[in-house]
Amino acid sequence: CSCLDLGCGNSNLLFDMRADGFLGNLVGVDYSQTVISYMNNKNGFENIRYEVLDVTNGFPYKDASYDVCIDKSTMDTILHNTTEGEQKVAKMISEISRILRYNGFYLLLTQMDFEKEADYEFFVNVVLSTLQSSSELAHWKLTVHSSAEYPLHVYVFEKLKCHEMSRRSGEKSPVVILKSLNYD
Repeated sequence: CSCLDLGCGNSNLLFDMRADGFLGNLVGVDYSQTVISYMNNKNGFENIRYEVLDVTNGFPYKDASYDVCIDKSTMDTILHNTTEGEQKVAKMISEISRILRYNGFYLLLTQMDFEKEADYEFFVNVVLSTLQSSSELAHWKLTVHSSAEYPLHVYVFEKLKCHEMSRRSGEKSPVVILKSLNYD
């Protein structure tokens, strides 16, 4: 199992995952050379590496090379700090779709909330639309975890292989909102 932490910063997430028994390859990426140097110097684990990467400019990884991609508010940062935020997020989402294996997961931790109309429209028009258009042979299952007490929402996308009948019928790759779990 392999995991890519997008916009890792100086977070200990990958160290904690390894300490908790995650055995696969763990990769953290960030656009800051300073942060990546710091994390590489701090890293004492095998199969954890840190690389400089601007996630808005494409990924150097092969198709279907990761089982899990984690975005801990990197999308939020891109949207708030760039004038071309929506286009850059769409590029990042398209690349996540490309490098994620079937039955893999994209975990998005964000302050975006389906209950807010502007957030909902962005989510449907950019995130879900990009996932649909970037993988014709995939269906996406979405589970939403949220709490009124904590402003961060967790969207878990699972990339599933499209059934042969769906492909023959020309059915578009739907994103199915499976369930919403509220922890209040």
